[in-house]
Amino acid sequence: NVRLQKGMADLENEALSHPDWAGKVYFKYEGSGMFSPTDRRTVELAFVSKFSKPLPISADGETAVHRSFGFDHRGRVDVALNPDQPEGAWLIHYLQTKHIPYFAFRAAVPHKATGAHIHLGPESTRLIASE
Repeated sequence: NVRLQKGMADLENEALSHPDWAGKVYFKYEGSGMFSPTDRRTVELAFVSKFSKPLPISADGETAVHRSFGFDHRGRVDVALNPDQPEGAWLIHYLQTKHIPYFAFRAAVPHKATGAHIHLGPESTRLIASE
């Protein structure tokens, strides 16, 4: 859903510029600082094993929406789960036990995001325009 992805990318951008939102609208875990394809597969298999359905991925790596907001989202995954709901809380706990970094967004923000999500991997870096 492009509208949902746009809102999530916008919330990431807005949250980074509002440190007072930390712990309220979002929280993050640095973990090992790494997120590999093997980590992703391990998370997906564990989620299927626990919940008997696939991990609800809403953005897989680089997307036009992330680029439009100036984010390099390669090697990162957004999961359409609220971190305060049972599946999201389980995922957060799992990521911490495996030392996988994440950003967790817990609420919609009017004109910024349509819902909560969990960003797997280190923080997205800013794209640098080439001249």
